[in-house]
Amino acid sequence: MLIAVNFHYIREESNYPFSAIHGLSAAQFKSQIQSLGKEGTFVSQDDIRRFLAHESELPERSILVTFDDGLREQYEIAYPILQELGVPAVFYVNPLNIQEGKISNVHQVHLLRSFVSTADMLDGLGKLDLPLQLTDAERQTAVSHYNYDSAEEAVLKYILNFKMDFHTKDEVVNRLFEETFSAEETKRFHEAFYMTDHMLRGLSEDGCLGSHTYSHQPLGLLSPEELDAEFEKSRAFFESKGLAMPRTVSYPYGSRASCAQPVLDKAKEFDFEFGFTMERAGNIQIRENALNLARFDCNDVIGGKSNLFEEGRMFDQIPVASWEFSGCSA
Repeated sequence: MLIAVNFHYIREESNYPFSAIHGLSAAQFKSQIQSLGKEGTFVSQDDIRRFLAHESELPERSILVTFDDGLREQYEIAYPILQELGVPAVFYVNPLNIQEGKISNVHQVHLLRSFVSTADMLDGLGKLDLPLQLTDAERQTAVSHYNYDSAEEAVLKYILNFKMDFHTKDEVVNRLFEETFSAEETKRFHEAFYMTDHMLRGLSEDGCLGSHTYSHQPLGLLSPEELDAEFEKSRAFFESKGLAMPRTVSYPYGSRASCAQPVLDKAKEFDFEFGFTMERAGNIQIRENALNLARFDCNDVIGGKSNLFEEGRMFDQIPVASWEFSGCSA
């Protein structure tokens, strides 16, 4: 079985007014990697590629460490720890952040919630000419879905993620972000958040680079033209930088809707060999489902804040991937 574990923020406590970015400290990250190492054997993307090509086998209990979004702290804090421990990983990046100097919508939301109170965010959204008011049933759903948040925070997240289509959300969040932060503040955020060309080159040379497509959009909700552009613009970026084109992809957001069949078909068209959703499960049929492999959030597994498994028995208790898509095998 292959278990993939995904990380995002690796940082010490941020000096932001509100706690909206929940990352691991360096010590917490190192401790979790060491705990995972007791459960199985860490593998690299090259190990998986060789397995898919029938050139070698994977260990019975394989673990792949992954990172999404191409964050600078992943390179500066997490990567040295992994090198110290001899643990391989894959870093999935969005070229938009480097190519255009923009902050992804998902990180704009995190920053807004870090500097603007939930009440003020809801007040700002309430002034828009949009049907964003929740019914009692939707409010209950929001509280149940975001059970680790306060009721007010759950309502805000539900509005942002379920009451607007992603194009509208992009426009609304961009507007709020520009109204809240100056151009100079935005520039500082960008420089602090994202990897540089130099960092990408180092990861590429070490065989650790993966694609998160171009701009962190929910791929399954895009038009055919927009979907093609996400893959094509990403490929053009790597070529323009003289970097080897990644052969593995992580689908932004990772929901079933974001990983619909046209997305898997497009990944295969662009010669990706394996790809990850965010179905919380382990992978047994790796060759058969190479482009829709399951992956856990780091909080869900051994050493995580919401660990679902007993120490020493993680592989015995993991559910097996069950999302089915046709025509996506290697």
